[in-house]
Amino acid sequence: MINVVSGTSQQLSDGSALITHVADTGRCCRTRRRIRSSALGAPNVSRPARLGVTLIEVLMSLMIMSIGVVAVVSVFPLAILRSVQATNLTNAVFLRYNAETKIDMLGDQLLPTGDERYYVVDPLGAMMLDSSTITTTIGSNPVIPRILPAAIDAMPHDTAARRAEKVAAAEEFATLPDSWVFQGAGFSTASDVSGASPSVTVDTTEVDLSIIPYQTGTGTLKGESRIVLFDADRLNSHVRRITTINSGTGVIEWENPLPAGFDLGEVRLETREQRYTYLLSVRRSGLAATMDVAVFFRRSLTDMDEFAYNVHWTDLGADGVLGADDGFGIDRKPGVAAFDDDFDGTFDETDGSETNQPGSDDLRTVTVNWAGQTFDADGDGTPEAVDAPDLKAGLFMFDVSQARWYRIQDVTNDRGTSADLLLENDVVGHAVGDFTGCLFQSGIVDVYPLGLKDFLSPGGAGGGP
Repeated sequence: MINVVSGTSQQLSDGSALITHVADTGRCCRTRRRIRSSALGAPNVSRPARLGVTLIEVLMSLMIMSIGVVAVVSVFPLAILRSVQATNLTNAVFLRYNAETKIDMLGDQLLPTGDERYYVVDPLGAMMLDSSTITTTIGSNPVIPRILPAAIDAMPHDTAARRAEKVAAAEEFATLPDSWVFQGAGFSTASDVSGASPSVTVDTTEVDLSIIPYQTGTGTLKGESRIVLFDADRLNSHVRRITTINSGTGVIEWENPLPAGFDLGEVRLETREQRYTYLLSVRRSGLAATMDVAVFFRRSLTDMDEFAYNVHWTDLGADGVLGADDGFGIDRKPGVAAFDDDFDGTFDETDGSETNQPGSDDLRTVTVNWAGQTFDADGDGTPEAVDAPDLKAGLFMFDVSQARWYRIQDVTNDRGTSADLLLENDVVGHAVGDFTGCLFQSGIVDVYPLGLKDFLSPGGAGGGP
């Protein structure tokens, strides 16, 4: 134990103090200690370093972090879009090869009954555009035949059940068998599953039959739906294609009775989703033809989807009317702009010597015009003025008169009632000034050229126009 009995302090020049303590041992110890003085002269002991961050530092950190988060988040919608596009293209390729295989197998079953050169093979459109008849043409100004494969065409459709079978065959031909969509389930209130006309009656308060697609008020199905019938123990089931359904009474009918003694339990209703479908466009020459497969994703089957817009098979110049600058393309220059196409020492000559030269846009530019066109879209008997077609780069235009598809590369000079289209390929089969109808159908994933197909030689293929 040390007892300090006295001490002295000496102020040094640097502000510190030299303190001398004299203990009871007779020895002294000297300690150098810095003492800060306040403004009033009183000593002020130094405080420890400040901990934490300021509000400005927090805000700066949040700003930097938010920039990174926004950059990452912005990638997700694009990634989802690319994923959907990749899925569509993958399934479209599957369906394209399915279609080509059927062409090779069926051969002359895809020929029309007459000697038509241009036509489409479109069983789905033929059966489903009108619930009561078969639509045998496509387009307007002009129209070309829309045919069914011979085997489907020969099927009767004079009753609801037979029509349902024919519709199912059309779907089987033109649809990728990808999925069945659940529509409802319930227990039967009355049934005759093993009789000559098998049927069940479901409680319409439990199962909403009106939501089943392709159904008309008469109970006639326009698409393929099926009923899955489970036994009471859910150990066995049978699947039947529905032929008629009445959403008012809840009666569902099918063909092919179930085995006698089947103890019916729950029933389940499903509909084939027409997710990926196709049609064939055919340019025939004798017993061979050049074909294209147009693959759709959830194809819209309405009359407006088949409305033919007026197309001038040349551009109409900056003013959109016939004149001296017609046929010069999007760049409004004959041939390739600022290039001596005919090598005569001058370029962009308007005397016709450089027009439609290879590599120019002259033969790839057309004008679509919807001014004055009308259509009774709502079915009230009064035609209304049509809206502009869906004109975007990457979409397709179908030339009805030549049964040929064109992909749109660019859209320019939208005048409100007309617009110029730059196509990816040169126009074929039309002279400058030709004026015909074209379809702008929605939902097309892609169009695949199949080349020349020989109807009488399965698998035969070659080149074609």
